[in-house]
Amino acid sequence: MVTLRALTLHDAPALTRIYSGASVRYTTGRGLILDQAQEKIRSALARAVQTPTAQWSWGILAADEMIGLIALRRRLPVMGPISYILREDTRGRG
Repeated sequence: MVTLRALTLHDAPALTRIYSGASVRYTTGRGLILDQAQEKIRSALARAVQTPTAQWSWGILAADEMIGLIALRRRLPVMGPISYILREDTRGRG
């Protein structure tokens, strides 16, 4: 079963595995090192507590293992893009 949960700084090592290989081909094209993953999480957590909320981010879990990240960003009061990224070895499984 796939579930979503709030990010924590403990997710940084998993985020480095998610932002690597083929998974970043159509994003930045570069993987994340641990410090960058920690900063990405800190930034997402800070945006989540802004008023109004600027971004919501959740870890995507399968069998209690973080396999991806999904985010909703506020662009206008009634509109915002949704983005997601999955770890390379979990892609293509329905």
